Amino acid sequence: MTCRIYVEGESDGELIRLVLEDLANQYSFKIIVTNGADDARPSARSASQRWSDPVMLVTNAETANPSLARAREQDLDFYFAWRINDRPFKLIQFVPQCEVVFFEVTGLLEEVLGGPVDPALKQVGPDAPKKVMSVLGTSVQQIAQTADHSHIAQRLREHPKLAELRDFVQTYAHRYAA
Repeated sequence: MTCRIYVEGESDGELIRLVLEDLANQYSFKIIVTNGADDARPSARSASQRWSDPVMLVTNAETANPSLARAREQDLDFYFAWRINDRPFKLIQFVPQCEVVFFEVTGLLEEVLGGPVDPALKQVGPDAPKKVMSVLGTSVQQIAQTADHSHIAQRLREHPKLAELRDFVQTYAHRYAA
């Protein structure tokens, strides 16, 4: 079975590719980049009903407010509870956006940038990670294209949500013969 991973945009897709690149020759998975949350949700739900493959939705809360993020995740849980089968499904929500991982893995942002980060930017980074990374002159796409991106990918795998994602793929995706 091919694990279908739905993401909300190119940046999210690049991050997931980076984190899963070492599994590409071992497991069957497909990253489907959609045009935002309003496209990703119904696409993932439809796939979970139509295909026999495991499905994952990687989504962004688009809010740093914990109550609103929790409410959004509960709404998504309810939305996906209406699936008509028992095929494996996983929802991973980043608060507020997937780029938050660069602020949550200790020292990673400094490694990516090659030096210290202004403390004020590090403080607001978890609330607006995509914007702060832009101010710092970097993006997930740029990071994925660097020569040492495999080291960065290894560090990203330390993040609990990205570890969950990898575990889902390794548990449910078809493993290629060695």
